[in-house]
Amino acid sequence: MFKALLGGRELEKEVFKTIGTYLSILIKSTECLHNLLITEDLKRGQCIEELEREADSIRRKVLSKIYEGAFLPYLRPNMFLLIDTVEKAFDLIKGCAFEFCYVIDFKIYTPEVKERCIEINLLNTEMSELLLKAFNELQNKNNLKEKILGIRTLEKKIDELKLEIISLLRSKKISNFWEGETISNFVNYLSSISDIIEDASDQLIILDLSLP
Repeated sequence: MFKALLGGRELEKEVFKTIGTYLSILIKSTECLHNLLITEDLKRGQCIEELEREADSIRRKVLSKIYEGAFLPYLRPNMFLLIDTVEKAFDLIKGCAFEFCYVIDFKIYTPEVKERCIEINLLNTEMSELLLKAFNELQNKNNLKEKILGIRTLEKKIDELKLEIISLLRSKKISNFWEGETISNFVNYLSSISDIIEDASDQLIILDLSLP
């Protein structure tokens, strides 16, 4: 029945393919952010906005295909929720890049803090890759357990790194309110990307249980 649902209807196949592209752009966005964090060259962040626009276009395409009749009615809300969840990750990456434009001038953004921020984003990229792999497993009706477990394990590592960053920042003198506000936003945006990816992986579990 699953093959009949996916293989026999072009809309469903197209939606799955397009969502895969959408998740691939998420990976590219975290890689773009990585280059920005490493080089501190603000021009390297321009690709984030470009990728976000591309992702938004693909998102509209997915939603359009679902509205056209892709998937059974009881499955559509879960598909919508998956797309909307991943969209939040793009927003966080964009916000992270925006705040970073100011953070690089702060003395409290020490090499130790920078190192941990880069490590968090590398884990974000790894989680994004696992999310795409889990989605591919969903299409093939394979077991998602290993990929989902990997995502949750990496999310816990990011939580630990965030605590380390907070501890480092608390030992430094903040020049003014806006410096503290800005670096706090930056760290929260960066570390919250993993929370969104984990939420998206939960949506895959629901879809896995829902698809025939």
